[in-house]
Amino acid sequence: MPAAWIRPHRSGAVLQALDINRIMIMIAVIATVGPAQIPGHGNGRDLVMTTTIDGGVASSAAKLLDYGQVLGLDVQTPGGSLIGSPLIVGVDLRHRSVETGLLPLAGEPDVFGLTANLFCIVDGLGTGIPTWMPTLPAVMDANGFQFSFPVPDLSPLGDVSLWIQAVAIDLGAPSALAITRTMRHDSSFLESFATLTSTEFNAGTRFGYGIASGDINGDGYDDLAVGLPGADPSGVSEAGIVRIMWGPDFTTSATLSASMPQAGAWFGFALDVVDVTGDQTLDVVVGARYEDVNGISDAGATYVFEGPGLSQIARVESPSPEVSARFGQSVAAADWTGDNQPDLIVGAPRESSGGSLQAGRVYVFPGPGFTSPITIENPVPQQYAKFGYVILTGDLDGGIGGDDLAIGVPFHDLAASDDTGCAHVFSSPSVVPMATITQPIDNYALLGGAGVTADMDGDGSLDLVFGAEFDSSIVAAGGSVHIAYGPAFTNVVEVGSPIPQVSGGFGSDVDVADVNRDGFPDLVVGEFWRTMSGYTKSGTAWVLYGPVFDQATEIVPPAPGTDAQAGRRVATGDFDGDGFMDPVVAAPFASPSGEQTEGEVYVLKQE
Repeated sequence: MPAAWIRPHRSGAVLQALDINRIMIMIAVIATVGPAQIPGHGNGRDLVMTTTIDGGVASSAAKLLDYGQVLGLDVQTPGGSLIGSPLIVGVDLRHRSVETGLLPLAGEPDVFGLTANLFCIVDGLGTGIPTWMPTLPAVMDANGFQFSFPVPDLSPLGDVSLWIQAVAIDLGAPSALAITRTMRHDSSFLESFATLTSTEFNAGTRFGYGIASGDINGDGYDDLAVGLPGADPSGVSEAGIVRIMWGPDFTTSATLSASMPQAGAWFGFALDVVDVTGDQTLDVVVGARYEDVNGISDAGATYVFEGPGLSQIARVESPSPEVSARFGQSVAAADWTGDNQPDLIVGAPRESSGGSLQAGRVYVFPGPGFTSPITIENPVPQQYAKFGYVILTGDLDGGIGGDDLAIGVPFHDLAASDDTGCAHVFSSPSVVPMATITQPIDNYALLGGAGVTADMDGDGSLDLVFGAEFDSSIVAAGGSVHIAYGPAFTNVVEVGSPIPQVSGGFGSDVDVADVNRDGFPDLVVGEFWRTMSGYTKSGTAWVLYGPVFDQATEIVPPAPGTDAQAGRRVATGDFDGDGFMDPVVAAPFASPSGEQTEGEVYVLKQE
C-alpha cells in the first residue's frame, strides 16, 4: 500500500476578501463551547468529521494542501442521535506555529458567519472572508453533512494552516454540545535544514552511523547523540567516538570515548539515550561492536555513560565472547526482570546459538550492577540468521510482568538462504517467544533489520514497526515497512515508499513520532540506496503522515552524492522545544568536504 506523495507548490490565485460590513457577527450561539473536551480531540459524542483531498482516503488527520486541489469535508452522526440537530462548522486560518485545540469561536475578535452554521475565523491575517466558502444547510440529516471547495493559494499568507472543527447541539452532553476533534491542514512543512558535520576528524569517520536523541542534560531541549565509529581519538585508528550535540542549536557539544580506545573498535556504531541507571535522568549507552575482548578479535563491548554528567560507569562484555560476534551491535534498556530497575540489554547477532554459527544471542544484564546476565537464545537457530540485530522494548503483552522485548532476525531463512527475515516477541521474563512476525518468502528482504515500538492505532497497546529494506513486494528490492499491531501481532500492514524505486532500500531505518502534531503518529523512514539526481545510493528519507499514510514529505539532502546513503539512520527529537518533533536524517557515507565517508547529519526544522 504505497502512500501518495504530495508536494505543495506556490502558484495560483490569492484569497479574496469581502466587505466586512456585509458579514453578520455570530458569537452567542457558541459562547458555551469551552472546556468539555481534551484540546484538539473532541468530546467523544456521536459526531465525527473526516476530510479528503482530491477524493483520496478519508481521515481525521492533518493534511498537506496544494493549490487547486479539492478539499472535501464529511460530518456524520454514526449512531444517528444527532439527526436534525443544528450544526456549526468552524474554519480558521492561523499561522502554523499557533497551537489550538477547540476553535475559540466565542473569544475571537474576527468571527464572521456566512450562514448560521459555517464560520471562517481570520486571526489578523488580513484576508477577510474567502469567497470560496460554500453556503450550507444548517442541520444534520441522515446522510450527514458534506461540502467541498478548491484550495486557494495560501502562499502569500506565509506559513498558515486551515483549521476545521464541527459542533452540534447535543442535549445529552454535559455542555449540550457534541464536538469533533480539530483538524489542521498545512500549506507548507519541513522546509529548513540544519546540516551537522564533524570538524575534528576527516575521511572515514562515518559521522551519523549511530544516532539517538533525548534531553540528556535536563534543560527542556532534546539533545542529539551522534556516533563517529570511524574516528581516530588520540590517533587510535577507527577507535570511534560519540558526539553529544546539545539542543537547541547544537553549537556546543561533548565527546564520549572508551576509557582505553582500541583500534578498529567502532565505538559509537550503536547508541541509545535511555534511563538505564533508574535515577529518572537519561544516560547514553554505546556499542563498540568490533572491540577485542581478552584477545578475541571483534567480540564487541558496550559502555554506559551516566547522565547528565556523562561519566563512564560501566563497560560490559559478553559472558561468552566469540570471534566477530559483534556484541554491542544493538543496545537498549528496559525492566525485563520486573523489579522496577532498568536492565541493560545487548545484542550479539554473530554469536553461536543452538549450535549454529552466527545464529545470534541477546543478553539481559540486570541493573543496577549489570552482572549475572540472562541469555536469550535464538529460538529458531539458523546459521548466519543474526538474532539480536535490532532490539525493541516496551510493554508488548499488556502489563504482564516486566518490560518485553522484540528482537529482529533480518537474515532468518524461510527457505534455503533467502534472508527473508523475521522478528520474535518475548513476554518478560520468558525466553520463549509469544509471537513471531514474518512475511512471505522474499529473497534478501531483511525484515527486522530496523525497528521501533509505538501505539500506531491509538488502542493503548504498543505496536511494532519493522523495516524490510530490500523487500520486493512492491518493486524489486524497493523495501517496505511492516506495522504489526499489538498485543497479538497477527495483523500486519505493509507500507511502501511513496515513490517506489528498484533497489531503493526503503525501510533502512525507521522512527515514529507525531511530527506534524495532529495527534496521530507518523513514520519517518530512510530509503538509503535511492538514486537521487543521478547519484546512485545517494539516499533520501520520508515522513509519512498517519494514521493512513496517504501523504508524505520527502526529506531530500541538500547535496546528493554517490553512496552517501542518506537515510541509513533516522531519528526524531524536539530540539528547539516548540512542541514539534523534528526528523533527523543521517548520511554516514557522505563526503561533504571532499573527505571520503566523513558523514553528515540533517535536522529538519518546522516552518
